[in-house]
Amino acid sequence: MCASGAVAFGDVVSSDVVGYDTSTLNSSGNTAIGASFLEVGGAANKMSDLQITGYGTEYTDGMIVASKLTPGGSTAASYTWIDFSDEDAGTFYGWYNEDGSEDYNEVSLAPGEGLWLQGSGFSLQSSGKVPSSSISVTLTSEGNKLVANPMPTTLTMGDVSVTGYGDSYTDGMIVASKLTSGGTTAASYVWIDFSDEDAGTFYGWYNEDGSEDYNNDKLSAGEALWVQSPSSDYSICFPSPLAN
Repeated sequence: MCASGAVAFGDVVSSDVVGYDTSTLNSSGNTAIGASFLEVGGAANKMSDLQITGYGTEYTDGMIVASKLTPGGSTAASYTWIDFSDEDAGTFYGWYNEDGSEDYNEVSLAPGEGLWLQGSGFSLQSSGKVPSSSISVTLTSEGNKLVANPMPTTLTMGDVSVTGYGDSYTDGMIVASKLTSGGTTAASYVWIDFSDEDAGTFYGWYNEDGSEDYNNDKLSAGEALWVQSPSSDYSICFPSPLAN
């Protein structure tokens, strides 16, 4: 369960809120991003819940590609955006293999699962229902995991917590990184949970030695982090804006 009392989201009171959110992709290269809603009537998402906007009446260039990544950062699976209709060929809208012969719109996305999206200059629209409770994403001990903010609201890093350890955590082995469009590290956040009468209290995201506090840094709706963990016992937890 997420740590409680992190931040106030305002007067959101309905437990059945639906909508959409549009995120502008990086102007060049790739964007680390994911769904910021859950599918209506479901507990996760499908690729069809993510739509590309920002082009004309059709798109067949094959240059918008969303990839799932392995823990080592290589491509595990890729989905190409196609929007095209032809009397003979038929209608294509959504995510396919490169030539459109395989339809990937029903491929599942786990809550908080991030994608490495090539599609500079366009926007990604995520639609569905607002998660009514916190979402935890289990990390991997095999390397890194691309973890996206699954809430349709900007969080601070201090809202995002780590669970699965004992009373404290000072090993410095849980590191969340924002990525540049080229896949290098733009910013890194180290998880620390520690209290000492002399040193003080540390809870959240810092630099490696705890001398810089990054808990107020922003994490936009759908924005994804490349998270390193030494164990699959740990999880990243995102609080819901609907939770009281």
